[in-house]
Amino acid sequence: MVVRKFGLSRQAALRHMYVLITQGKVTAAGRTKDRTYTLNSLVDKSFSFKISPLLKEDHIFHEKIAPYLGNIEAGVKEIIEYGFSEVMNNIISHSEGQICNIILLKNEGSISLIINDDGVGIFSKLTKHFSLGNNRHSILELSKGKLTTDPVNHTGDGLFFVSRLFDSFILDSSGLAWRHNQNLNVWSVVPGKKNRGTSVFLEISNFSNRTLHQVMKDYSSNGGIIFDKTCIPVILAKLESENLFSRSQAGRIIINLDKFKEVCLDFKGVDLVSHVFADEIFRVYQQINPHQILEWKNSSSEMEELFSDILKNGTHLN
Repeated sequence: MVVRKFGLSRQAALRHMYVLITQGKVTAAGRTKDRTYTLNSLVDKSFSFKISPLLKEDHIFHEKIAPYLGNIEAGVKEIIEYGFSEVMNNIISHSEGQICNIILLKNEGSISLIINDDGVGIFSKLTKHFSLGNNRHSILELSKGKLTTDPVNHTGDGLFFVSRLFDSFILDSSGLAWRHNQNLNVWSVVPGKKNRGTSVFLEISNFSNRTLHQVMKDYSSNGGIIFDKTCIPVILAKLESENLFSRSQAGRIIINLDKFKEVCLDFKGVDLVSHVFADEIFRVYQQINPHQILEWKNSSSEMEELFSDILKNGTHLN
């Protein structure tokens, strides 16, 4: 794969790998064609803290994390600081836990953070507070943004942006894992390992050209940094393997969107929706909210035709 990607001969690639191995940056295993290479950890640090209102996320970052980011690009470092600060602030303010554990991993290619707490679990807490149908609904609501159990002191923006800043984002809680692969734009919910408390995994390439400022601009209707535009992964509205065929399913998507000037629906991974599902969103909801810009992307040609027809003709469906 290295030979194909970089246009090197096999001999040249092996010479480069030999240098990396002798420098201690790569470990080789196996022989000849079965040989595999693994990037070695340059940093592998663990920290534990007692959760308390006196705990300050910025102090922890600058004392425990920042010293290992000295040779990282400024944009990547900014994303790591933002992501760490938002997750830690959530733990301090909302987890109701006792202990927080942090793991920092760094190799030549990427930086990873794993942040755990032993609290009540974010999905369970949100489901109970907002009287949602189940924990999967709380994941859908988090993906929209502006969701918080404490609106006096918090905006609810943090996890929305954190889930879109890193190459890999995994939030594991209450038996479910909410995942986002940024490079493939794949959102998913799978069975999780964490039944009590919450675990957040964040990973980003050392060479990422993504910036916090640009991502914030992507979700601002005027190209600034005011968060008034959202993009919802429609696939997260599915429970287990169900299809998106009902008005009630559409209702899960369009609830709590009044805070946004623009709403984009991302149909990546959704092969088919019913006429009534589409009608509930693109006719019923749009008529109630005529001043809100409603868009979609990554839909099949058939869905594209259906959505456009409903918007054009205002077809009434039972």
